[in-house]
Amino acid sequence: MGACPTSASTSLTDTLSLTQVYPNLLSGIGNVARVTVGPSTTNWNGENITETVSSVTGTNTCPAGLPNACSGSTTFTIGAGYQPAVKEGTNVVAVGPLLVGTTNEFFDQYSVTSNQSLLDQYGGGNSCARKCSQQYYCGKSQILNHTLTYTFTKSTISGTKVTLVTVAE
Repeated sequence: MGACPTSASTSLTDTLSLTQVYPNLLSGIGNVARVTVGPSTTNWNGENITETVSSVTGTNTCPAGLPNACSGSTTFTIGAGYQPAVKEGTNVVAVGPLLVGTTNEFFDQYSVTSNQSLLDQYGGGNSCARKCSQQYYCGKSQILNHTLTYTFTKSTISGTKVTLVTVAE
């Protein structure tokens, strides 16, 4: 790997609504973050960025059994376009507009989905939150360390119990 960006910043840009996947899914979904790397004087397109995500201890107010959105690792390519999508059974379904690749940016989807209303299934009250710690790396160099919070809220759509998922940074 050659030189790497030395910084990154995120902004939530595309809210992903449960109405896009209802009635096939009854919980979800989140947001897409646009991540900008720097310094901007260099074109970083084509470089790979990896992430790690973990739960922030002591901040989870969600019931046991609710899927942990604060886990995993993904690799992103700077400058690549992105199509937000979720799995509905064995199908992958687009859930938002095609996001065009832009110099020195990549997209990261923050979402949770289920074919059940998660708060109704796990007895979670009317709402709960789960805070995540996320780091982006270029090679072994960390370029961003920040937190994001998933909020789960009971609701209904056409009389059907659902759990809405929103994300905040």
